[in-house]
Amino acid sequence: MMILKGRPVSLVLFYLLTLLPSVEAAKTPNIVILYADDLGYGDLGCYNAQSRIPTPHLDRLAGEGMRFTDGHSSSGICTPSRYALLTGRHHWRDFHGIVQAMGASVFKPERLTLPEMLQKKGYRTAAIGKWHLGWDWTAIRKPDAKPMVKPVARGRRKSQTYDHHAYDWSQPIPDGPLAHGFDYYFGDTVINFPPYAWIENDRLVKAPDTMMDTSKWKTIKEGHWECRPGPMCGDWDPYQNIPTTTQKGVDYIKAQAQSDQPFFLYFAYPSPHAPIIPNDKFDGQSQAGPYGDLVVETDDSIGQLLAALKESGQEDNTIVIFSADNGPEYYAYARDEKYGHWSAKPLRGLKRDIYEGGHRVPFLIKFPGVTKAGSTCTSLVSQIDIMATLASVVEFDLPDKHAAEDSHDLLPVLTGAAASARQTHVHNTFKGQYAIRHRDWLLVATESGYARGRRHDGWEKNHGYAADDGQPAELYHLKNDVGQHDDIASKHPEKVKELHVLLEKIRKQGHSAPRLSQATDKPVTQNPKPIAPDQTITYKVDPQFPKQPLTLDVFYPEDLKAGEKRPAIVFFFGGGWVSGTPSQFYPHAAYLASRGMVAISARYRTKSAYRTPPSICVEDGKSAVRYIKQHAAELGVDAARIAVGGGSAGGHVAAATATVRGFDSQQDDLSISPVGNALVLFNPVYDNGPKGYGHKKVKAYWKKISPLHNLDGKQPPTIVFLGAKDDLVPVKTAELYEQKMKKNGNRCETFIYPGQEHGFFNLGKNRAHFVKTVTEMDKFLVSLKFLNGEPTVESWLSGVGK
Repeated sequence: MMILKGRPVSLVLFYLLTLLPSVEAAKTPNIVILYADDLGYGDLGCYNAQSRIPTPHLDRLAGEGMRFTDGHSSSGICTPSRYALLTGRHHWRDFHGIVQAMGASVFKPERLTLPEMLQKKGYRTAAIGKWHLGWDWTAIRKPDAKPMVKPVARGRRKSQTYDHHAYDWSQPIPDGPLAHGFDYYFGDTVINFPPYAWIENDRLVKAPDTMMDTSKWKTIKEGHWECRPGPMCGDWDPYQNIPTTTQKGVDYIKAQAQSDQPFFLYFAYPSPHAPIIPNDKFDGQSQAGPYGDLVVETDDSIGQLLAALKESGQEDNTIVIFSADNGPEYYAYARDEKYGHWSAKPLRGLKRDIYEGGHRVPFLIKFPGVTKAGSTCTSLVSQIDIMATLASVVEFDLPDKHAAEDSHDLLPVLTGAAASARQTHVHNTFKGQYAIRHRDWLLVATESGYARGRRHDGWEKNHGYAADDGQPAELYHLKNDVGQHDDIASKHPEKVKELHVLLEKIRKQGHSAPRLSQATDKPVTQNPKPIAPDQTITYKVDPQFPKQPLTLDVFYPEDLKAGEKRPAIVFFFGGGWVSGTPSQFYPHAAYLASRGMVAISARYRTKSAYRTPPSICVEDGKSAVRYIKQHAAELGVDAARIAVGGGSAGGHVAAATATVRGFDSQQDDLSISPVGNALVLFNPVYDNGPKGYGHKKVKAYWKKISPLHNLDGKQPPTIVFLGAKDDLVPVKTAELYEQKMKKNGNRCETFIYPGQEHGFFNLGKNRAHFVKTVTEMDKFLVSLKFLNGEPTVESWLSGVGK
C-alpha cells in the first residue's frame, strides 16, 4: 500500500460506506441573486437607522442572514459591475464604460460566466429583468438599413439610431443571456434604452411599431425620463416593468418546485435607477419623495419573490444574495437637502465616484444552515467574490484561464470559519482613475475621488468637508474615517507609495484571486512545484457520491525505508462542517514529514460537497483513524504513535475521535479504537452546547457530539492553539476544557495568542504565527517521543519559499 520515494504504487483499497438510515442527504442549494440598480448604502433601514425609506423585506432578509457592512461593486456604473459579478473578474481588465443603446455584448466566447459554471453542475439558470451586457443587434438589422441621423458622439463612443423598420424582429437576437449561460431570459434589456419591448429568451415578444415617444407615457414622478431614442412598441408602459418582471420571477420560482434539479435565478431590477416611476399605490409610502417610493416598490417586489420561495417549500434550500450595482445617482444631493435623507449615509460620493459612496453598497447573504441569522460581517468583500464562493458551494474547480481571476472564496466567512477572505480591492469607474483599498487604508490614486472632478460644494460644506488641496492623490484610514473627511496623504507618504506599488502590481499581473496568486494566501510553493502529497489513498466511498471518494493525502519522510514504522499524524481541515479542503494542512504535514513523521491530511464529507450533517464528519474522522491503524504496516506507521489534529470544525472532528462515543460507520472494524495517542487542536470548536459553536446544527444530539461535554479521563495528551480575539471559540471555553482535562488527570496545554482571530495559525494568513504554533506543536510531539531534536520551522520555510 505504501509509496516509498521512487518506488511504484501498489493497489488502493476501496471501502463502500452505507449511510445511517436516519440521515437524509440535503439537496443541492438553489441560488437567487437579487440585484438593485443605483441603490444607496444608506437607503435600507438595516444599514441606516435614520433612513426615511421603509424596507421591511430587505431588513427581514438581513435578520435571517449575514449583513456585510464593507461590500463593494466593481464599478460605480451599471454594465461593468454586472460583468464583474457574473465573471468574478475586475471589469477594468477589459473595459470601463457601459453598453450603449443596442450595443454589442461585453462577453468574449472563452470567458466562463457564473451561469455557465452552474450549468456544468446541473443547474437550471434564468435571468429576469435588466441585462445591460449587450446583444448582437447587428445580426437582425437589415442589410440595407440606414441610420436616422449622423453618428452622435457620446464621450469617446459613437452611437447610431435606426428606426423600427431597420430590423427583422422575427429573428433571434444572438449573443445575449442565452449565449452566456442562461437557459431562460425575460426582460426589456435596459429600461431607458431601446428597444422598448419585452424580450423572452432571444426574441422580442412583440415587434416595435414606432419610435420612442415619452408623451405616450404617464407623467414621470421625479427627474427626467433619460430615455435614449429608438424602436418602441406603441403600447409600451415603463410603469409595468417591476410588476411584470416580478410576476415572471414568482412564476419561475414556483415552477422550479416541481423539479429535483437545482436552479439559479439572477433577478436584476431597473430600480431605483432613473426613470423614477413608482406605481401609484406606492406614492407617499416613504419620506424621501418618489425615489424613496420606488425603493419601497422594489422592496415589495423582493418580498413577493421571497414569499414565493417560502410558499413553494424551497426557502430552506435556497441561497439568497442581495446587492446593488453601484451607489445612488446625483439626484441624491437634492434629496438630502429637501428630505433630510442621504442615500449614501455615512459615506462620501455617489454613482460614478471612486469615493466609497460610489461602490460600497448593501450586501446581504442568506444561506440557510450556514450563515448565522442576524449576523454582521465587517470584513472587506466584493461582488466579484460571488463566483468563487458559489464554485466552492457546488464543488466546481475553477480553471486557471478565462475564469474568475479576481474572485475570493467567501464560504469560510459565511460559515464563521474565517473572519475575512480578502484584504485588498481595486476601485474604478473611468479609465485612468483608480483607488485601492488595502485593509483599513484607502488610496485615491488621482486628484479627486469625484467623477471627473465634479464636486458639490454645498453638500460638502453642510457635511463638514474641507476644500480640496489639489494634490495628486488622497489617503484615508477608513476604520477611523469611513466618511472620508480627512485626507492624510501628506502625513503618510510611505503608505501612499506602498499602495501605489500594490495597485500597479495587481493591475499588471492580471489577477488577484488567491488560487492564481503567489501571495501568502495561496498554499505554500516548494520550488519548483507546489507542495503536494506523495500519495493519495481512498479510505471510503460514499455510494451516493462514487466520484468523490474520501481520501488520505500522505506525506512521507525522505529517508523512510521499507518495513520501517514511523510516528504519524492525521489532520482534518476546517470549514464549519460545510466546506474546506485537505490542502489547508499541507504545510503542516509537509513540515512534519521533513522532521521524520508520516503526515496525513484527510478529506471527510462536508455539507457543500456531500449534503451531510456534522455527525457524518465525526464518523469519517473515526473511519480515517481506524483505517490508518489497520493499514499501519503498509503506510510505514507506528500504530502506537498516531496523533490526530485539525483546525476549527476539523479541530472538532479531531477532538471528537478521542472524546465522543458512537457516530461509528458500520463498515469500519469497530474492534479498532479511533482514539489516537495525542491531539493537536487549532482553534477547535469543541463546545457545541447551547452557548457554543454550531449548536443549532447539532441541537438534537449536542450532548453526544460536543467534546467538552464528553471528557471522561480517557483522552490522550492534548495541545490547543487559540487566538485571544477568536469570535467562535472564547478563551473561557479553552480554559474550561483544560481545567476538565487536568481534573481528570489528562495532560492539556493551551496556548493563547493576544490579538489573534480565528484561523490565525494558517500559513497563508499569518506566517509569523504559523511559525510560532508549529514550533510549539513540534516541541509537544518531541515531549511525546514522536520527534527528536529541535524544531526547524524557519529553515524549512526558507527552503520552500514564502
